[in-house]
Amino acid sequence: MAVYESRTREQIRVDIGHALGALYNSSTSSAGNAGGTTLLDTSLPNADDTFNGDWGVLTSGGNDGNIRVVDDYTGSSKTITLRTAATGQVLSSATYELWDEDFPPA
Repeated sequence: MAVYESRTREQIRVDIGHALGALYNSSTSSAGNAGGTTLLDTSLPNADDTFNGDWGVLTSGGNDGNIRVVDDYTGSSKTITLRTAATGQVLSSATYELWDEDFPPA
């Protein structure tokens, strides 16, 4: 029997990302802007530009499955700005993954 036989693609992707040290996953702490270009997470570090160029994968709600490049990260406000808007506003408690730019999650 295969080890991953009963696991979803998302679960396998997350396992691989953690094994590579290329994945940070969390959930938002409050809603982003109405245009769907930002997400906020107070658990992120304070250093500006930490995630610039990385891949963001939204994994819940109406944006589930959206993969976007992180255009900018502002540490003081814990705001990730996406290069291309998500399908809709990223709401509070939405789950997401951040992938190192060298490991596209698709």
